[in-house]
Amino acid sequence: MTKPNNTERDLLDLILVNGSLISGNLFVSSGLLDVGTGAGSTNLYLSLHTAGLGESPASGQDTSECTIGTYLRLAISRTTNNWDSLGGGLFANGNVTNFTWLAAGVTNTPQVITHWALGVTNSGPGPVIYSGPLADSDAQPFTVDDSVSADVLQCIAHGHNSNDQVVLIALPNVTFPSGVTSNLLLYARDVSNDGLSVTAVAGNAAINIGSGAGLIAGMTAQTISENNTPRFTSNTLRITED
Repeated sequence: MTKPNNTERDLLDLILVNGSLISGNLFVSSGLLDVGTGAGSTNLYLSLHTAGLGESPASGQDTSECTIGTYLRLAISRTTNNWDSLGGGLFANGNVTNFTWLAAGVTNTPQVITHWALGVTNSGPGPVIYSGPLADSDAQPFTVDDSVSADVLQCIAHGHNSNDQVVLIALPNVTFPSGVTSNLLLYARDVSNDGLSVTAVAGNAAINIGSGAGLIAGMTAQTISENNTPRFTSNTLRITED
């Protein structure tokens, strides 16, 4: 089952920019519900997280959320000033200023940020609309056949190096390999041009994984400490609807 590109585009358009670009294919311009007020929401709220949220985050957008220094969720207005349509079911952030947090301030407890999320509440366990890893490359398809090459992800010309941070991403209606979890920080090892293994800790033995398939992307976890200023530069926060 799949959606055509124009439906994917219009759905993201409805959520991210309040229907400002809608082609008239299916939807009409409409606000999202702000769970806190019960009224229509003109903003989405962007949060940073120390782990993946998964398909059913236990505490909504509060799950594994950053708590360092002056950190607060960013209010991102649902306008074309903030989100660019890149074609099909793909949008990306456009306005760097609005995707920049305050400097962390004085703190003795740095945190490693690995994921982001978008929701409709400025604090608390509100519903998550989209979430993802801090990927630094486009995701590529991989397959694993553990009857042929145990623990090896086959991915043509993947471009990853030993000890690179990576994330594996599950696909709908596709068997994801056992032994690993979608959207969690991993490290590459045993690298060849078209294959690699993964480990949870850099330098450790490869994880024993079963047959399956999914996507792999490079990842850049960020350590947020005193006076750091987290930000997403233009076109680095990408949201795909499929």
